[in-house]
Amino acid sequence: MKRYMLFFTFISFGICGISFLFSQELLSLLDSSFAQYYDTFLILIVGICGILIFRGLYGNLLSSIGKVHINYYIGSVALLLNSISNYYLIPKYGILGAALTSAFIMWFTGIISYVWFLILYKKFNRVAYK
Repeated sequence: MKRYMLFFTFISFGICGISFLFSQELLSLLDSSFAQYYDTFLILIVGICGILIFRGLYGNLLSSIGKVHINYYIGSVALLLNSISNYYLIPKYGILGAALTSAFIMWFTGIISYVWFLILYKKFNRVAYK
């Protein structure tokens, strides 16, 4: 787990670095009119790093130890938070508000998955080694 997180932390830094340096150029590859949304792009890139570092690993580990229902609850809370946040932030900030909400949700679900996995893993170790 430590190696996975370290590996994807480095990949995330690389993705963020390239994105921050060349965001307008990368977006222009798709369409030149997209370059104006570089700030939204960068916010989403930071959010994706949360998925790469935490959610991908710990979401799958929760499922692999038979705790799929935890992922369901995390997803349900994320959906509720996403709806509420978008309701307030999109009218005020537009697409930037949606990006902020999405990035927050990506990090939030990843960190919550990590915390739940640690709690369950510690509980499992206490029971297994008694």
